[in-house]
Amino acid sequence: MKWDEVFKRFNNTKAEILQVTDFDDYENKYNIEIIGEIDGDLQPYSGELLQRDYGLKKECQKRFFCTANDSVKEGTYFRVDGKTYIVEYVAEWEAGLTVMLRESQISISGS
Repeated sequence: MKWDEVFKRFNNTKAEILQVTDFDDYENKYNIEIIGEIDGDLQPYSGELLQRDYGLKKECQKRFFCTANDSVKEGTYFRVDGKTYIVEYVAEWEAGLTVMLRESQISISGS
């Protein structure tokens, strides 16, 4: 069985991959660009589990299992079911990626 076939069995979530640019802290303005879509398996997760499993002290609420994708990296954003998440950490493994997500207050409408 190929690795991408493994993911197809569990893919239950479609995520848009977003890039936020031109962020102005003072005005709270920014631009959002959709740079791709990806299917995966979204699961609850926590910063405590991230520290236990990976030794990292970061806040997160979800993890997303998916096939490898060059657009998925720390600092990009995901939009899933109307919620926005920032990618806090990406663990690469032979079968694909485990993406740790933290809820974000970025408004999808942008500036």
